[in-house]
Amino acid sequence: MASQFTYLAINAGVIAVPLLFSFEPRIRYVGHWKSVLAAAAIIAVPFLLWDIWFTRAGVWQFNPRYVTGMALAGLPVEEWMFFICIPFACMFLYVLVKQFSREVLTEYLARRILLVAAAVLFVIALLHVRYLYTGVCCVLLAMALIVVYWQRLAPAPALVVAYAVHLIPFAVVNGLLTALPVVIYNDLENSGLRIGTIPAEDFAYSGLLLTGNVVLYEWMQNR
Repeated sequence: MASQFTYLAINAGVIAVPLLFSFEPRIRYVGHWKSVLAAAAIIAVPFLLWDIWFTRAGVWQFNPRYVTGMALAGLPVEEWMFFICIPFACMFLYVLVKQFSREVLTEYLARRILLVAAAVLFVIALLHVRYLYTGVCCVLLAMALIVVYWQRLAPAPALVVAYAVHLIPFAVVNGLLTALPVVIYNDLENSGLRIGTIPAEDFAYSGLLLTGNVVLYEWMQNR
């Protein structure tokens, strides 16, 4: 495979399993597609604006070796696809968690986890306020978790467990994106802490993307 199709192939790989099992009778993920894709499209807007801003600000850039060269607003088309493919796959995990792991975590404990996580994120942001990526990621996720906690916008146990489960495919996909690297980070704008090749901030970024999609999906499902 030509290297310029690498990011495209990663996006395709991300949605392969959810697509394969979308029609499985016990899951019927296809029945959730409308809400999942609508939520992904809406949440993609602020994330893409954020992406455009950070790319222009030099917080990160995309390796031309691994993208097709087609771009929109300064972002590779593969990056636009990312904000549909990743939520589609993450929400597949969320739907599975809601259906098959209801007793894993109590509501009380899950809500306390949200509060503790928000507090830790605020502290991290304060300690790394000079780093743009670190500060923005941690503050936004902390605020999102507080809102979810306060307004009960999503079932806390499912959100917490889904985040924990999603870390496995996250490590694989983000590991590829940062190891090749497809995405090149400017370490002057982040804490410099990496888990393998993955910037620690990406764990908060992914949590924010998941939380936004879960909240909007739940709202659409409950209308």
